[in-house]
Amino acid sequence: MDFPLDLNGTRQIANLVFAGKGDFGFIDAWREKLGDDQNPVRRDAADFAQLVLDRFSTSVAQPYAKSIGDIGDHIANNPRCEVGCCVLLTCDWFPDSNVLGVCHFRRTWSNNIVLDYLTVHPFITRPPDQYPHIVHGVGTVLLYFLSDVAKKYGCNSIWGEATAISSGFYKKVFSLDSVDDMIYVPRDKFVEFADEVEKKLAEKK
Repeated sequence: MDFPLDLNGTRQIANLVFAGKGDFGFIDAWREKLGDDQNPVRRDAADFAQLVLDRFSTSVAQPYAKSIGDIGDHIANNPRCEVGCCVLLTCDWFPDSNVLGVCHFRRTWSNNIVLDYLTVHPFITRPPDQYPHIVHGVGTVLLYFLSDVAKKYGCNSIWGEATAISSGFYKKVFSLDSVDDMIYVPRDKFVEFADEVEKKLAEKK
């Protein structure tokens, strides 16, 4: 699935793919680029990517989807099943990594979506001073994909934990009154967000 992003004011295309267990070498590359950088936002970005890998590689209690259709197949087989998803946003034009961001989420037995982890490249989430490659839209695209899945399968809400750093982003994206340490997005809010992004994507084609 291709999505347009912004690199220094120019349009670039990124590809969203379902992750496999061999697709996480980018984490070492992110950490290598960070070096001894101690900025807490950039360190958190790499740490959350590691948490995604840890969760993805050790989870045995639920199936993982390898396509959007897989989610529907699991639901049809067992409406009360839990289905995990792990997706990467990739490209061939960002100099410091071919992976721009990663998102781990799951459909619960009661048909909600839990956002477990969402993180983007450390230099995208908080560019260092004078950093020459400014990318916009990674987090929004990942949240759009998650919201579109929730919309497609009639989910009731999206919920998860927010950090002090990310709470403002979720509040703005989903037009919520407030977000503290918990994100709670009712269906009307994530459908509105998904429809708005879909419209903008269509205009960019």
